[in-house]
Amino acid sequence: MKSLFYVRKSLQIKALDYCKTLIVKKECTINQDIKAINSSVLEVNQFLYWYIKAYEKELLIKFAKTGTTVDRIVFEDFLKCIIPLPPLNVIKKINEKIHLLMKLYDQLNEEIEKSNQNLKLLTESVLKEAFQD
Repeated sequence: MKSLFYVRKSLQIKALDYCKTLIVKKECTINQDIKAINSSVLEVNQFLYWYIKAYEKELLIKFAKTGTTVDRIVFEDFLKCIIPLPPLNVIKKINEKIHLLMKLYDQLNEEIEKSNQNLKLLTESVLKEAFQD
């Protein structure tokens, strides 16, 4: 079953940067640094993933705790957080819409990367041209 969980990246990184949210596609082990949320319904897990990603900064500000050796999420407090869950058919539509929008986002990012590469080549070409005379 696919589960939603967060992983602490590093002890040396600021509280707002150390959290990673993902969906695992196979069994894994969790411990005090990795917490799992599993609704037992894949679509709900995907919805929760996107919800947490959308509000990640706010959730980290609210639930992150820094310590002398370990930064962490106060998971007990996080579990008390109310996340509005629409009916399953609405969740599925939201997930589909997000999937389409993320696909578009990826395509646009690729185009931006290509444009940046072309801009770099053009700049190099212009500078070479300027120094050839």
